[in-house]
Amino acid sequence: MMRVIYNNFVFVTLIGISSFQFGYANDVTCTLNPIYNLNENGTEVTATVLNTDSGDDDGYYALNFAEGNLENCGELKAWCIDLERRIGFKDYEVDIFSSLQPDLFTTQYPDAVDKPQFIPAINWLINNYTSGTEVTVPDCVTNHSVTDREFQLAVWTLIDDETDPASFFPGEAEECVIAFLVQEAIDSGPFVPDCTNLEQKIGLIIVVDDADLNVLNQVLITEVDIAKTDICECNGNPIVEGDPHFKTWAGENYDFHGVCDLVWLKNPKFRNGLGMDIHMRTARMGMWSYVSNAAIRIGEDIFEIVGGEVEKNFWINGVAKETAEISNTELQMELASTISGFPIYFKETSSKQREFVIDLGESELIVFKTWKSFVSVQVQKAKHNDFKNSVGLVGSFPQGTKLARDNISVVGEADAFGQEWQVLASEKNLFHNIVGPQHPEHCEIPSHVEMRRRLLDSIVTIERAEKACTNVDKDAMDLCVFDVMATNDELTAGAY
Repeated sequence: MMRVIYNNFVFVTLIGISSFQFGYANDVTCTLNPIYNLNENGTEVTATVLNTDSGDDDGYYALNFAEGNLENCGELKAWCIDLERRIGFKDYEVDIFSSLQPDLFTTQYPDAVDKPQFIPAINWLINNYTSGTEVTVPDCVTNHSVTDREFQLAVWTLIDDETDPASFFPGEAEECVIAFLVQEAIDSGPFVPDCTNLEQKIGLIIVVDDADLNVLNQVLITEVDIAKTDICECNGNPIVEGDPHFKTWAGENYDFHGVCDLVWLKNPKFRNGLGMDIHMRTARMGMWSYVSNAAIRIGEDIFEIVGGEVEKNFWINGVAKETAEISNTELQMELASTISGFPIYFKETSSKQREFVIDLGESELIVFKTWKSFVSVQVQKAKHNDFKNSVGLVGSFPQGTKLARDNISVVGEADAFGQEWQVLASEKNLFHNIVGPQHPEHCEIPSHVEMRRRLLDSIVTIERAEKACTNVDKDAMDLCVFDVMATNDELTAGAY
């Protein structure tokens, strides 16, 4: 028996009888980066402190950020970690520190809190017994929902030298619950986030200070989903290529064969609101599909490329341009045009292959390539400040979560996710013409049963496909083999 895995398909050959099944390989690898400051460029950001009226599980305070990397996160639960100072319900200019490295915080503010060594223990509580969690303490309470005040008192007990923090809420908390939370946090040791679990949270330390680094108000710690920070650095430059294959920001591979116009990347906050959208158009090829066009909007300008050996093969704001007018000596990249001030470079590797590169500066690139009729798009060396709010078929930045358009729901099934990001009738058309299904008409999605049958009927064998893809990068080998077999064309390997 031979088992060969090619990305979204598993081939099984047994005594001459072949079959295959759908699935996909998840290549997400993320590493923890505990040393970072969420302030934009190290500057203070505006945070609004809100009174939650001591609800059951709303947090002792709530924070809302009007700018910076936590903008648009909504109201975040917040807790006091300093009983000696007070804070009001208003806007403050704050510094933000990771709670995973309390030494960095205490070096700058040595007297801000009494027992900073227990800040990691608060992280453990936030992820295991935050307010609203049910606990059972033998001989005391059963299925008891931890209140805001009980959680706050546990935090104070851990972090502050106050001898009787419970005196702040006399008779309003179960002392056995507070003692249970404190002991559980101490016994469990430091909390280390798991970057593959995007439901986990970390505490961020919020400080209001003056120019001399004197702490002016109560120090707070707020709960934030790790998915909304860059605490986890995930691998992979997102790309769409081949028939088509998608890779998210986090390196997760999936296929969507729907024929329509699609939002590959939506990034409204790019360069302080200049904005960026990247759309792709897919066309049918037998039972499969491929990216035939790709277009990017930056600000008010639009750049578009089309696959195929055509005379006019790129458009600027709907006006066709000829790459034949661009001299290419020794295959060097040459300036072809600009988009909102960013240069677009071009080179023609062969009569079948062209490459356009938009240079965003500081090594950030958006690369468009064509191989015969196939178009691919890739973002390289994306920076957090430029892409922090991006969504679409690339997933959310940087974790690659496949978010729906509501920016909340997660869509796991590939066809449903692809359909979710069809270009809507209410969105600006970035292409110079109208072709194929257009919203509100849904994408045309080929039958998976027929796709299986067609692949099994491929004239090109696995061995021939592997040979054709010999010079392809290891990471793309499976995709290349699949596409060669799907298209029955060994030259398709050139797309990789």
